[in-house]
Amino acid sequence: MPGVACGALITIATVVGFLSGPLQNTRPRTLTISRAPSCAVTTAVRSLMMKAFEFTIIASGLDPFADDFENRFFEAGCDDATISFQKGVILLDFTREQASFGAAVKSAIANIEAAGACVLRVEPDHLVSLADIAKRSGLTKAAISLYAKGDRREDFPCPVACLTSNHALWDWADVASWLYVKGTVAEEICTQARFVRSMNYDLESRILSEKNSYCDAAA
Repeated sequence: MPGVACGALITIATVVGFLSGPLQNTRPRTLTISRAPSCAVTTAVRSLMMKAFEFTIIASGLDPFADDFENRFFEAGCDDATISFQKGVILLDFTREQASFGAAVKSAIANIEAAGACVLRVEPDHLVSLADIAKRSGLTKAAISLYAKGDRREDFPCPVACLTSNHALWDWADVASWLYVKGTVAEEICTQARFVRSMNYDLESRILSEKNSYCDAAA
């Protein structure tokens, strides 16, 4: 029972049983919930509220060849992540149970920083190609290409990066919102996309600020 401590006393207007009379004829009573049942109920309610969310966090700042590399993450609470070192950065693939996607990501970032690493980015990234959009939305790449060209609808979001190349990138948060209005993706997808975009903007701003501070100090 959320908000009720184990072993608490709960005063209720009545405890209605199979043979209870009318409510107005009953007398207030005090019901003592024993420690074990109360804890069990609280745990059960919390487990029902939890969902498993999958995401990846990119980090740096720790030696991947150190003997305690993986143990540092494990002891900091990242026992629900698969850890690897690729392309010069640390990748932590999480399957984390939390009440919301945002809570899951924030708690994972806190765990990683507690291990001594620096968080760089959250993935799936909010910058996406047409192929990424097709994969995330469940539509074909051909259908997405028609949308992007304006052959089906003219209000598809414009690309936001790499516009002068043949590999333009779109903002997944904008595209997901457009697809949600169209009835193609769930609202939860839009919420997660906006959260990842906001989180990555914050991380980029923090990293840039730290770099500028370092340059100012070295000047």
